[in-house]
Amino acid sequence: MAQLPFKISARTAGLIGKENIATADGAIIELAKNSYDADASTCLIFFDFRDTKNRSLYIIDNGEGMTDEVIKEYWMTIGTSNKLHSPYTKNKRIKSGAKGIGRFALDRLGKKVEMLTKPKRSNGGFIWKANWEEFNDKKTLDNVFADLEIIENLSLEKEIKNIVGNFRPINKSINYQSFVCGTIIKISGLHDEWNKEDLENLFKNLEELIPPQPKYDFVLGLYTTSYEQRFGKIQSLFWDDYDYKLQANIEHNGAVEIKIDRREFNWKSINPDVFKERKPKDMSKAPYDLATLKKGDFILRTSIEEIWPGIKDQLTKEVIDSIGAFSFNFYFLKRSVKETDSKTYSYRAFDSSKRREWLDRFGGVKIFRDDFRVRPYGEFNSTTWDWLDLGSRASASTFGSGQPEGLGWRVGPNQIYGYVTISRLDNPELKDTTNREGLVDNRTFRAFKELLLLLINLIEKDRHYISSPMKVVYDREYDIALAKEEAEKQAEEDLKKQSKKKSKSKASKRKTTYAKATKGFIDEIEQKEDEIRMLRVLASLGMTISTFTHELKDIGYFLDSYSRKLKVLIESEINKQKFIEEKKVAKNPFLLLENINGLIVRLNNWIDFAINSIKKDRRKATDLCEKYCYHDEPQHIFRICKR
Repeated sequence: MAQLPFKISARTAGLIGKENIATADGAIIELAKNSYDADASTCLIFFDFRDTKNRSLYIIDNGEGMTDEVIKEYWMTIGTSNKLHSPYTKNKRIKSGAKGIGRFALDRLGKKVEMLTKPKRSNGGFIWKANWEEFNDKKTLDNVFADLEIIENLSLEKEIKNIVGNFRPINKSINYQSFVCGTIIKISGLHDEWNKEDLENLFKNLEELIPPQPKYDFVLGLYTTSYEQRFGKIQSLFWDDYDYKLQANIEHNGAVEIKIDRREFNWKSINPDVFKERKPKDMSKAPYDLATLKKGDFILRTSIEEIWPGIKDQLTKEVIDSIGAFSFNFYFLKRSVKETDSKTYSYRAFDSSKRREWLDRFGGVKIFRDDFRVRPYGEFNSTTWDWLDLGSRASASTFGSGQPEGLGWRVGPNQIYGYVTISRLDNPELKDTTNREGLVDNRTFRAFKELLLLLINLIEKDRHYISSPMKVVYDREYDIALAKEEAEKQAEEDLKKQSKKKSKSKASKRKTTYAKATKGFIDEIEQKEDEIRMLRVLASLGMTISTFTHELKDIGYFLDSYSRKLKVLIESEINKQKFIEEKKVAKNPFLLLENINGLIVRLNNWIDFAINSIKKDRRKATDLCEKYCYHDEPQHIFRICKR
């Protein structure tokens, strides 16, 4: 029996590249990931359209480059497993690729490719060329060849300068000396037009490619000669205006650490009666008390079993273990707020227009694996924008967060953004689909989604626990205010009626007395409220004066000290006898010093008078402190504070 070898059609390269990678953006992202895996600190994506007949796309990085052996054994081998078995780069990055097909993204972008590469610690380099038009169904893959040529004394810096020429945006933004080694890929015969809209979409996708964190050790830049000033360095997205933030870290053993940061409420304007409420949670105790609200955040340590009731009945331990360790950052941002709601719930003021702009552009929950985004989760106008199905949850609930039934309140998909961080090493069952457009929909992925929803529900519950007592207190005070208004109106009507009547019966006199008393009490209350408001203004003014006065006293002390030192220095250098006859202050330094000292005395006298006029009983300093000081600040605002 004869044994027959399999033959692979050269058309396979097209299936893997041009037909398998769905979008041109996705192909460029795959090449950027290759630069990251090569330990590059900089990757430039440069569309050079200066020659309209020969438009080119360059991918340039300062990574470790490739030797001829690496090109032959790995770059030219389909489905190589070197990244799978050697997951870390030399700089301890986790390699983002694992399937060994990323280089076929080149076929998706253009007909021809040239790669110039210079490995580390080498004076020379290599140029590799391939023509994708040779990959057709008339040939088998082993009959298609690429060209490889050695280049002696290769200077990448010089090559990049020749490519860039006088294109200022790149010349201003990169350090050419960092390109000691690396790779330059030139793609020509581009399949796509790359108009302004295409480039803007690519720039947006690259912005979302990098995790939203303040510092990142991989610089991406997008440049095009068509719109010289339009694009540039990709900035890592970072947004710090939110109402709620949840940071969750899930460990392999199922332990969960959660940090919830509340910024929605203005704790200074919350009615103190709110903290006397005991339902649905005791508002006098952490983490719902005033001290915790002032601090802003609190930490909860729990486990998956506690978050996910009945988990043993729903899923086996094997599935939970398969999810692995990951982190989740989730942000809730109201897009707008009604004035009545702002009063009811003591909401902090915010810029709604900026929030809407941010959410419309970058909203949604995204997934990042090993420092790169897994598309298309959270991608606006895609079917997977709301991949957690938050919209269905929100539409099924008509409750507000402050209603008694508020546990039914659900956050909407247009009010949030967030990101999940997973790893190829920690989460092997969360696998990429073949076309790199999402994760395989297996039971691990479905359990993963369910766990994320349970974490989001922690914010939904917490918001209800705080909002509900606020609503109760506000409604109670609102009812009293309505009753007071109605009583005042009724009293005025009764007094008018009684003034027109001639009858002086006991009932009539009693009614008039009650009406006058009611009117008098209401007028007195309003007068007291006006006095309280005035006293608050005066108290604030007094404390402001006290603050400035104490600061001025310190300044006066230093002025006096400097004046005395200056006098000693002048007397040691200048003969005082020379100025005895000089009566003009401007020409006599000793008279000038006397005038300065006189001003210092006047300043200190004024300061002493101000301090004595607003001096408070020191025994009451604690109460004043609790009401007006901000103890979470580095320094106390008011010197009167005993703490």
